[in-house]
Amino acid sequence: MDSGFRRNDSLMEKGTQPLRKGLRSLSVVIALCLAPAAIAGDAAGKAARSWAGADAYVRVENEELRRVIVSGPMAAPYMATILDRLSRDPPRGVVLLFHGCFYRPGEPDMGAQARFLAGLGYAVLLPNSFKREGRMATCDPRTRVALKDADLEAAHGLRLEEIAFAVDRVRALPWARGRRLILAGYGEGADAVLAFAHKAVSARVAIDARCRHGLDLDPPAPTFILTSSRVPTVAEPNRCREAAAGDPFVELHEPEGSLSNALLYRDAQTALSRFLARIDL
Repeated sequence: MDSGFRRNDSLMEKGTQPLRKGLRSLSVVIALCLAPAAIAGDAAGKAARSWAGADAYVRVENEELRRVIVSGPMAAPYMATILDRLSRDPPRGVVLLFHGCFYRPGEPDMGAQARFLAGLGYAVLLPNSFKREGRMATCDPRTRVALKDADLEAAHGLRLEEIAFAVDRVRALPWARGRRLILAGYGEGADAVLAFAHKAVSARVAIDARCRHGLDLDPPAPTFILTSSRVPTVAEPNRCREAAAGDPFVELHEPEGSLSNALLYRDAQTALSRFLARIDL
């Protein structure tokens, strides 16, 4: 399963081999990506670890003129080469994707979401909250049910720090300047995305959100909330229905089904694609 969401090795060999001599100079680019952001000192230093552990998903054209998705650690030399190329061939936009209550690189749900968004032409960057020292999962990895002793409020605070740091870092990337910035999240990450607002954000996408921490629309940004009509592992009511009611900036899509990763449904993919197309207008 993991191999389906990692790099395309044959493409890496064909596409990056001619540029290996330039990797040394790209170390400067990597250093800029990993430098601390201008948020509160200690918090920035800790949030920086989630950014340093980020994966990237990018759609590229190989030598056979076929479009493929290449993924892997953002700080890896081959990925730095691919991201540097985006200065000459800009992506449709940048998606900062924030995982849920549990994550490890190659995790199927996040891989599927990242690959879908990258397939639409976005450069997708996925920070890893669990690179932070002492960071513990807040749910059972298998059932996604919250752990009884989990400090959900503290975890939410960490996620907001990570989003603020990542937004600051993306705005400093030369290839991302002038590109639309979209925040997307899943589960715990989705609720954090909905509670975060920034003038640089063009839109937000929240998958399996519950709106546990409210919906911040100051400044307003088009927001797409995607949640299956019934999720058996979640007993609490979905507060997003009330939060989205009558708000012109919020679109709530509830496909019939029980999958927490509702983006697996074809009609959900169509709805999200149309939402993002409207953002481009």
